[in-house]
Amino acid sequence: MFTAHSSGSLAISLNVTTRMVSILLDLINSVSYKAVVYSTYIISLKKYTTDELINLVSVLPVKPVYTVSHVPANSKRVYGHNPSTGVTKQWNSHTACVRELTDGKFNSSTRKALGKRIDTNETFQGYLIRSTPFK
Repeated sequence: MFTAHSSGSLAISLNVTTRMVSILLDLINSVSYKAVVYSTYIISLKKYTTDELINLVSVLPVKPVYTVSHVPANSKRVYGHNPSTGVTKQWNSHTACVRELTDGKFNSSTRKALGKRIDTNETFQGYLIRSTPFK
């Protein structure tokens, strides 16, 4: 069991940003759950015994894990959420997004179609597309 004494130390141990830690803590505070599952960790605001945590695990909300990878300076990260499957993804560029969602059929018209749907409620290949992460 690891005890983090600050958001910064928790962010370092989870290899995430302090903003992500803030989102996790807001989730714990906003719902009636006592903790949240993130990756292989159980995050709570107070100490629990191992037996208490084992009983809680089946009812805890699970926060999807976002991996942070290198983004080239000339590209913009794109985030997608498929409302029918609940899958959330991120791409390092518009091109990478279009290539994955269209099975490699990248051309200027599909790129423009994606650009028109960013930050709207219109779907592109079943995904809502945004320039900021989904919460």
